[in-house]
Amino acid sequence: MNIRKQLDARKSEKYMLTKSPSKDHRALMLFTLEDYESYVSNETYVSEIYGKGIEEVSTDEKMRAEDFIAGSAEEVKIDSVYRMVISNDLCEFASLSKEVGFLAKKNRFLIMDKPVLDQYKASLDKLAAPVADRV
Repeated sequence: MNIRKQLDARKSEKYMLTKSPSKDHRALMLFTLEDYESYVSNETYVSEIYGKGIEEVSTDEKMRAEDFIAGSAEEVKIDSVYRMVISNDLCEFASLSKEVGFLAKKNRFLIMDKPVLDQYKASLDKLAAPVADRV
């Protein structure tokens, strides 16, 4: 399924764009407003940032994680030809060049510089290979 179809399926008027907490790659995360609110309220990102369960994270760590995610979040509009304007701050964070790629995840899209995305997909293929061999 292509990105356009997936965006159309989500039927949202508002989207939120923020920094990805991944330690493996620099990326941005694109959510519908509803999915962003759910992501933030569930504090899922705290575990992603610190690599440990939410109950193991200190209050200070939670506050820093919230500042990282919410402090960089921006509402973006996607036009009829599926374009959006990404702020310089977010472009610099993700080291985006002219060619970017999208990767659909459960409730969000990852936006990465194309060479970074290609490398990320290759690493996923390597992780999946042993599982595919067993099936």
